[in-house]
Amino acid sequence: KKAGVNTLLFLISVLGCGFFYPAMLPGIIASTALICLVNIIPNKNGYFARDLKKVILLISVLILGILFLTPYFFSVTSGVKTQIQFFNLKTMLVKIVKYLMVTLPILAIIYINRAFLQHKVNKTAIIILLSVIVATLSCNIFISLPLETECKYFKLSTVTLGIVGGMALYAMNQGYKKLVVFILLLLFLAPLYRHVQRKLRFLKKVPHVSHLYVEKGRYLYTKNSEENELYHWIRNHTDKNSIFIDSELTIPVLAQRQLFIGMDREAPLRPAPMGMKGIWGGQPGYGWTIDAFLRLMNGYDHNLIDKRQSLIKRIYDTNQKLTDTELKAFFNAHKNMYVVVRTKALENKFNQEKFDQIFKSSKGHFLLYQQGSQ
Repeated sequence: KKAGVNTLLFLISVLGCGFFYPAMLPGIIASTALICLVNIIPNKNGYFARDLKKVILLISVLILGILFLTPYFFSVTSGVKTQIQFFNLKTMLVKIVKYLMVTLPILAIIYINRAFLQHKVNKTAIIILLSVIVATLSCNIFISLPLETECKYFKLSTVTLGIVGGMALYAMNQGYKKLVVFILLLLFLAPLYRHVQRKLRFLKKVPHVSHLYVEKGRYLYTKNSEENELYHWIRNHTDKNSIFIDSELTIPVLAQRQLFIGMDREAPLRPAPMGMKGIWGGQPGYGWTIDAFLRLMNGYDHNLIDKRQSLIKRIYDTNQKLTDTELKAFFNAHKNMYVVVRTKALENKFNQEKFDQIFKSSKGHFLLYQQGSQ
């Protein structure tokens, strides 16, 4: 009965990771494979695994979970190519050095108290923990994902190593060694304190999301009542398949309509992510730029993104006419396209170029346009 429950929990874990954080699935696969491999290696007493059927069951459940996830993976990656590298020698060396620098104190504690771990701690638990450490560390070293997402493997490995280190540290909690433990804990807390302090300073500068939006019934609303007029009109007067051009990212959430492409703000808030050029701004509440999210994390075609971004910039450029050949062909091909204007300076531009103003907020700060009849 217990084995059945554990098998079900393991299948749920595989599926949950695959659906909600598929980038971490290789960690589960590597950890499971290494644990099974270690459990069937012969030792002086024969085989470590008393029941080979359990190993076969574990591998079977893992394969079953992957088969369930395969159609989902194909559906979410259709038309995109995520940039994944394997065995990049330069990054591998950097990651190994970084790991040793971070974990050296813990590794030293484990080495000093290796006899305690060998004789006083359950061997099965230690072997499983060490297998997870090696597997997740291998994923971190050998796999390079967009925006260094593989750092999550680094964290998984260090957390698991910390569990083993905690057991070893417990062995030092006696006599004069208590002073050594106290000093070691202070050494560990020093960099943590600086990290937490830096995060708290950053959070003080960023307005909390709850101060910007409020939930009422089925919808979210901004604290700006005039802006809410725009989203209310869109929800009630446009088709659900309509596409919107906007300089902000709020349309999908607050009006339940799709954007032609998400745009970052032009303000130079921080350096560009690795693999990209220039200085990039970010939208409020986002920990990354939308451009990096589309190109590096989701792997959309760069030419397609460049073309769409170029169109948006020309549409919102007060010096660029909307009637040139490319823009005219674009709007003729997209009859269900709407343009959101959030500045009065653009009102004359759209009014003069045969665009119908189909919405204007009470104070005129939020406008909605659609191409007029030719």
